[in-house]
Amino acid sequence: MSRIDAKFAELKAAGKSTFVSYIMAGDPSPEATLELMMGLPAAGVDIINYAIQIARVVSGQLQHGSEDLLMQI
Repeated sequence: MSRIDAKFAELKAAGKSTFVSYIMAGDPSPEATLELMMGLPAAGVDIINYAIQIARVVSGQLQHGSEDLLMQI
């Protein structure tokens, strides 16, 4: 069982919901990301989804992964 599965099972057994937070690495800055991420558990976050932005070239233009995802929603 992974740590994530174990956390879900632990909270389910306690009758609690799981608070999962998403944070993008380096946004708005590397320093701010670290500060924000370190504060999430104190805010009640159980699981942190830490994403790393990936850039790619599509049709000769640089596109960033997070922007691509937002455009698909």
